[in-house]
Amino acid sequence: MTSYDKYLLVFDKFYKDLIHLDDETTIRKLITDFMFYLEKHRLIDKNYLEHNHLFLACEVDQEKIKDQSSEILLSFLTMIYRIDYIDPNSDAFMIYYKNKMLEHIMYHLILKMKKLKGV
Repeated sequence: MTSYDKYLLVFDKFYKDLIHLDDETTIRKLITDFMFYLEKHRLIDKNYLEHNHLFLACEVDQEKIKDQSSEILLSFLTMIYRIDYIDPNSDAFMIYYKNKMLEHIMYHLILKMKKLKGV
């Protein structure tokens, strides 16, 4: 199994867990663990600030998320991670969970990854 296949499995499991859980403590831990996974596997975008304007546009109109590349969607995940890292009291993970942006990012990222793989 290639790394790409493993990433796809992890992303898919995270997404399914994200949409089915309802306990905030469990959700927060799930998101935190997923962000650490991204960092551990070097999927964090070091140049994520380049996409700040797109992130803000997608935050206002989440329909635009589907038009972004998988690289930009990973940048969006990095941005959410960094916002929470810089100010843990901001509860960024739960903000982007509750407004469904995290869910939309994951959904479209998985679709794009499956399309690249030909699934």
